[in-house]
Amino acid sequence: MDKALKTQPLAEVRTSKMKDCPILTAGRITPLVLQSWSLACKRYMKHAEKKPEEIVSFVAEAMMEPWLVAWYQAGHTRIDSLTLTQYLEELAKLIELENLNAILTTSSPSHALTIEGLKIQLEANLNSECKLNLLNEPALSANLDAWTIEVKERDDRIKAEDARTQCLIDASNAARVVKRNEKRDLLSRLSDPPRSSRPNANTPTSRGNQLKLPKLTDGERELLDKYDGCTRCRKFHAGHRAKECWMVAKNSWPDAETYVPLTLEVALASKPQVSIPSSRLPAAAVISTPVEYCDDETDSYVDPSPLTIPHLVATLDAFGPNISEFPLSISALVDNGCPSTVISTALADQLGLRRYPLPPAEDNLSSLSESPLPCKEYVKMEVSSGNGGWRSDVFRAKVIVGLPLPLILGMPFLSSHQIVIDPNLRTATDKRTGFDLLNPTIPSRVWAPERIIPPPTPPKTPITTAVSLESASEPALAGYLLPKPIMAAK
Repeated sequence: MDKALKTQPLAEVRTSKMKDCPILTAGRITPLVLQSWSLACKRYMKHAEKKPEEIVSFVAEAMMEPWLVAWYQAGHTRIDSLTLTQYLEELAKLIELENLNAILTTSSPSHALTIEGLKIQLEANLNSECKLNLLNEPALSANLDAWTIEVKERDDRIKAEDARTQCLIDASNAARVVKRNEKRDLLSRLSDPPRSSRPNANTPTSRGNQLKLPKLTDGERELLDKYDGCTRCRKFHAGHRAKECWMVAKNSWPDAETYVPLTLEVALASKPQVSIPSSRLPAAAVISTPVEYCDDETDSYVDPSPLTIPHLVATLDAFGPNISEFPLSISALVDNGCPSTVISTALADQLGLRRYPLPPAEDNLSSLSESPLPCKEYVKMEVSSGNGGWRSDVFRAKVIVGLPLPLILGMPFLSSHQIVIDPNLRTATDKRTGFDLLNPTIPSRVWAPERIIPPPTPPKTPITTAVSLESASEPALAGYLLPKPIMAAK
């Protein structure tokens, strides 16, 4: 390594107070210096009275290293919009890249790669398609400069071929969608009159026994209005109303023999098909509205049962040390197929729940793609529903980083609280109390009657009665002193 690089002084992290912004001086930045700078920035975010989105702009301006100053000034708008964690991660990659470049530029020639070694190193980092192309057809020249030019041309041809193949696939998919939309929908196959000759007078459908078209009920009219239907041709998603219907000009009505009563299932089946997006979402995150699929390959009637229904999501109130006044309202996924109750790190941090180390045997979760979901900690929490009408016991939940949902109530929660799920009625009922978590009943507020202050009680006057000789009691002389002693008469 160059002697000047070795003698360059190390950068320092200077802080005077907890609330003051730290300063990174100019100098060589080692992993230890980078760690000290990260801890100082996090300490400043914790103690400074600044908004979280303003922290990066303060600490980035406190970097005094010239090349870091140039990096920040070149993209200060983008860097200021980063969070502190994103800023530190990008800074660590930038410093690591700068250190590697310094090693490459200052290494002595004795440690440099030879021409053959550099070629081997480049071949090892080629993509699989380019490696296969070179294996089937080796390069013409062994010279490094000519070899690199030839490999670059082959790689460009492979990219162009992949792009052309993708264009053909997209064009084929678009043509398939257009052809599918041109086919008749399910409602037209069910309600269109058959293309046959006029019935004979001797047939049951003669004028004397001809069926009459039933009148529209109030429910059918509501469905036609809701699904953009026509009350004359009685088709959903017709694109016109009764005044503009083509049957008005021909003075005709739908055929009574092939008429199908208008129901919600028929309305959903007649909905125009939409193009299916190419990207697929994880099954645990699909929350969609029911869309009926029309089978264009057969004319037989199939009960239009839904192919997709929304997940069971309960709105609950969560509590924690950080919640001082009102509980935090969250959306929890009720999933009886999840073997554990899990919580996202964002919700656990927002509630301020205490973390406990998870036993190694419980780190056993994986996603639908069989990729492991690391769990190292768990928390204890409780939730309520219906403005306190139902309250859970304290339960444990595993903490997962990057969970797309705040909380998933799995089998441990459902079994311990005796929750019974009915997918048909879309209910999750507590067997002990009968409370439905998905459809909570909020108790009505009972107001206390207005208190009426009674009037003051008047004082009672003693009742005095005149004492007469007849009503007077017998005198009792025992215990009383007479004015003079009583002498017995002789």
